[in-house]
Amino acid sequence: MKVLILILALVAPCFPQTKADLTEAATLRNNYIAKLEEDRAALDHLAEVRFAAEFRAKLRLDQAEEMRKEGLISATQLQKTQQEYESAKAETAAAERRLAEAKKGLREVPTVTAIARDLKKTRRSKKCDSWTLTAYQKQRGKTIINGVSVTCTVSR
Repeated sequence: MKVLILILALVAPCFPQTKADLTEAATLRNNYIAKLEEDRAALDHLAEVRFAAEFRAKLRLDQAEEMRKEGLISATQLQKTQQEYESAKAETAAAERRLAEAKKGLREVPTVTAIARDLKKTRRSKKCDSWTLTAYQKQRGKTIINGVSVTCTVSR
């Protein structure tokens, strides 16, 4: 019986006490998801633009290689075109990585109860005018940790 009471004592503070906490947490979560969707759409467009630029750079490189074989351009001009293609390829890869991170962030949005729990913890320590759900990313060695926290805004 003592173990059951101890477990209930540890678990009870983790759950929000009021419907208002859940409503506010749901609103924060929905706003956060909407912002993530906007960012994902912008990154999706950026990835398309970068891919098109890479495609054009590849066409220019193929033309330059043909022109070099015919002796119409110098080796330095061909090398410059190769560097432009490699740069465009790197930009495409970076845009695709950022898009993958954005999609991962959408899959890892915390639940309403988790947000409400964080909101309740933060409320105990601070008096705030408004709340924002903020994403963060920490790197420890080769491990990247993504998370979300409730941020308090105080107007003076």
